[in-house]
Amino acid sequence: MDHRADLYVLPHPKGGWQVRRHAAAKAIRRVASYQEALEIAARMAANEQLSLLARYRPAGEPSA
Repeated sequence: MDHRADLYVLPHPKGGWQVRRHAAAKAIRRVASYQEALEIAARMAANEQLSLLARYRPAGEPSA
């Protein structure tokens, strides 16, 4: 499997949430809400036929 195309939704160190590609040094997008980051990553994954592998949830967020 080619992990370079995988997308991740992760907490950003300076606050908010980020969408990143596997092993990327920088985020593709940084947004305030987890839901917005997840929607962006899902759209990108569908458009580019990528995998959305890791989804971190804020504390108290129910699992999907």
